[in-house]
Amino acid sequence: FRRAITNGAGRFDVRGAPPGRYRLFARRRDQTDDDGDGVIVHSGDRDVKLVLPDITTITGRVLLEHKPVTYFGVVVSDRGEQHWRGAFPVAFRAASGRFTQRGVPAGDRNIVIVGPGFARHILDVRIPEGKQLDLGDIEVERGQVISGRVTDASGAPVASATVLVEQNAPILVGDPDPLMRALGGGAIAITDANGMYSMAGIAAPPEPPMEWREFNQISARHPERGTVPVRTLAPTESNVDFVLAASGGIDGVVEGPLGSLTYVVIQHDNSSDTKFGPLENRKFRFDNLPAGNYTLALARSNGDGFKVAPLSVTVVANQRITAVFKLPPSVTLAIHVPDGTCEIMMLVPPGTSPPPTEPRSASGFAHCAGADAIIEGVLPGSYRACLPSGRCAPVTVAPSPARQTFEFPAK
Repeated sequence: FRRAITNGAGRFDVRGAPPGRYRLFARRRDQTDDDGDGVIVHSGDRDVKLVLPDITTITGRVLLEHKPVTYFGVVVSDRGEQHWRGAFPVAFRAASGRFTQRGVPAGDRNIVIVGPGFARHILDVRIPEGKQLDLGDIEVERGQVISGRVTDASGAPVASATVLVEQNAPILVGDPDPLMRALGGGAIAITDANGMYSMAGIAAPPEPPMEWREFNQISARHPERGTVPVRTLAPTESNVDFVLAASGGIDGVVEGPLGSLTYVVIQHDNSSDTKFGPLENRKFRFDNLPAGNYTLALARSNGDGFKVAPLSVTVVANQRITAVFKLPPSVTLAIHVPDGTCEIMMLVPPGTSPPPTEPRSASGFAHCAGADAIIEGVLPGSYRACLPSGRCAPVTVAPSPARQTFEFPAK
């Protein structure tokens, strides 16, 4: 990434970009976090023109059952779930339920109102240029409301247990604040001394869904008295009771060349529940897991790199097991595309035809910087290097040296 500040005449000069093809964005200093589509440029281009829309101020009042909502968040994004799910709500606290958000770029937008205790509310709005837009009264709804009781195997109530609803979606945020949790469609509650809980604000999955079928899932756990596996929450359910069972844990370590691997992903083999754990000094741990079979995977923060073979483990109640990733020697492969048309480079086994359109389905991939892609952790062997367009070339990775280069054939 390269940045530059325009001068008084709106001129800019972005320096230091390697040869290649880029997407260039611009925003005003007081503009909200929305860069639009930008323009495609190549290093060395001159007199590139970017036209920014005038920015607008939006106002409105948020009501629940005709009463002002005093704490809520507002997201303004391009239209589409893939845009608003990855945004950060701007928080508002107002006894009147009113809000004013400045710096909103003109165009077709989604405005999403979120907060604890009510379901996220999505508006499709055309924002005019350079004017103030009053959205008026925005009436939000409770969403799905559920309640129930959490007990242990003997039937005794469990106080201070956490009941959690999350929406299984392409973008998940770990340990979200109340507004991010509401944006994701979920809710959280803590049981009282009698093991009772209640929660509201559970949002229905968006329609139509994105890459996969989305659904809500519910779980309950207590740090000392056990947990239950995650299960699907039906939209018609209003009463959900839980009986906690004894749980187990995992202590893990990674041996071998670590590279940029930064966290571990764990998923129960019979559940959609996925958790993420950081690598700290090559070690990782997971606590309070329901007994059963799990799959562990290593990953990098940006998703790039060669896939590491997953690890299968079995968690036993009231025990901690040890999991060890033993990584074989690998190399870093630098691929250069001479005609500068690289956005993503994938490695696939020989004979894979056509190449996958989704990079994460490949053996390894990397986002390009200009005309270059660097894929870490590649195991020695024969592959095809492929662009999403379908252009491929055979490449052989030797056991050494530790860093190897490959010149992708020009068109």
